[in-house]
Amino acid sequence: MGLSGHMKSTAAMLLLLLLPRLWAFGQPFLELYLESKIPASRGAKISAIDEEHEIHVSGKSYSLRKTYNAHGQIMHELGKNSRGGRSNERRWEYRSNGDLIRRSGHRFMNSLGWTPEEVELRYNDSTGFLESIHYSVGDSFKQQAEVQCDSTGMPIEAKVYNSKGGLSHIERVMVIPANNCIRVLRHTPSGLLSGSYNYPIDHTKPVPTNNLKREFNEQGDVVLEALEGQLKYNQAYYYEYEYDAHGNWIKRDTYQCSIGTGNRPRNKKLEYTITRRITY
Repeated sequence: MGLSGHMKSTAAMLLLLLLPRLWAFGQPFLELYLESKIPASRGAKISAIDEEHEIHVSGKSYSLRKTYNAHGQIMHELGKNSRGGRSNERRWEYRSNGDLIRRSGHRFMNSLGWTPEEVELRYNDSTGFLESIHYSVGDSFKQQAEVQCDSTGMPIEAKVYNSKGGLSHIERVMVIPANNCIRVLRHTPSGLLSGSYNYPIDHTKPVPTNNLKREFNEQGDVVLEALEGQLKYNQAYYYEYEYDAHGNWIKRDTYQCSIGTGNRPRNKKLEYTITRRITY
C-alpha cells in the first residue's frame, strides 16, 4: 500500500473513531452507565436540543431532537432522515436519585424494518449500587453483565455473558484522578487485553485518550484530533464552533485536514456540520 492508501485508511479509521457512537457490542457494557453521569449543559438546564446534521462528502443529512427532564438528563431522542421520516427513537428512564434504569427504543433497518432494543440497568436493593446490565433486541436476550462495585458504588468489574450463558469478555475499571480519567479495560475470557476506553471524572475538563492526540479550546471542546504513533500520517480532524450565551456550542464544523508545523491544520476540507437549537 502506498502513502495515498495509508492516508485513505487513516481517514477511514478517524471517521469511525470520531462519528457519534451507538451503544453496541463493540463498546463497554459499562459505557451507558458512565456516560449517563455526564451533564448535557455547561450552564442553565436544557429542556430540548434540536440538531441538524449535514454530511458534506455524501450530500446526506438527518435531524435529531433530544428532550431533557428538570434535572438536565436526556429523556427522549427522535431521529429523522432527510425526507422527514423517522429513522430511530429512544427513551431513557431514571431512579429518583438520578441513576439510569432503562434505555429503550427502536430503529429502522432496511432488512428488518423497525427493530426494538432495550438496555436495563438493575441495582442492589440493600446498597443501591449497580448490580447488572441486560441487553435485548425484540424478544431475544442478547447479553448481560454482572457488575461488582467498590465501597463507594463505583463499578470496578463487569463480567459480560452472551445469550447462551458463556463468558464473552471482562471489563475492569481504573480511576486515575491525576489524569481526570476513568479507564475501562476490556479483556478476553482468557485474560488478554482487547480494548481500552476513557471517560472523564470531572466532565468540565478534558480527558486524555490512548489512540488520539487531542487539543482543546478554552471552553474545553476538542478542536484537533490526530492519530499518534505508527498510525499517524499527518491526517487529522479540525473543529470550529459557535457558542451561545450559556457556553454551549450551537454549531460545529468538522474538517479533515493535514497537520503542519506546530500542529497547525492545513488543507482543510469541510466534511460534517451540526447545527443545534437549544431550548432552556
